[in-house]
Amino acid sequence: MTGEVWENFLTVLQQTLDLYRALLRLSIHKRDVLVAADASMLERMTQQEEVLVLQVARMENLRKPLTAQLAREYGLAPDDLTISKACELAPGPVSDRLTAIRKEFETVSDELVPLNRSNARLIEQALTFVNYNVNLLARNTAGTTYAPQGKTSQGAARVMIDQKA
Repeated sequence: MTGEVWENFLTVLQQTLDLYRALLRLSIHKRDVLVAADASMLERMTQQEEVLVLQVARMENLRKPLTAQLAREYGLAPDDLTISKACELAPGPVSDRLTAIRKEFETVSDELVPLNRSNARLIEQALTFVNYNVNLLARNTAGTTYAPQGKTSQGAARVMIDQKA
């Protein structure tokens, strides 16, 4: 029974790793899209990202009972069964595969974390730029207008955006 649980555990971890690799590839591409300020592509990428995150959550829901079952088998609390601890407890070939998966998770994580931070900064800069431009447009559209006979009056702001669209 434990052999089957280990295999299922490995399968779930490998599928989760594949999803994280896909997130990494998407984040690399996202950086280029953010620099290019391609809003429509960014929207499509965000949708793809959401799908991947939901799949990761689904894999996590599959992993938790497997972790709990393995932890019980070895007399541990489920939270104490880390991937490193699992590498120590697993039989030879399973331990080797787990170790490879753990190393790959570390590699992907080491790339993904700073990339996500960089993308977040790019998004913040883009939002600052957009807010600046919106404020600039709002000031320009609410300016003074001239009334008949050279008098000034505060006219209605010009509409820059078609509200019917």
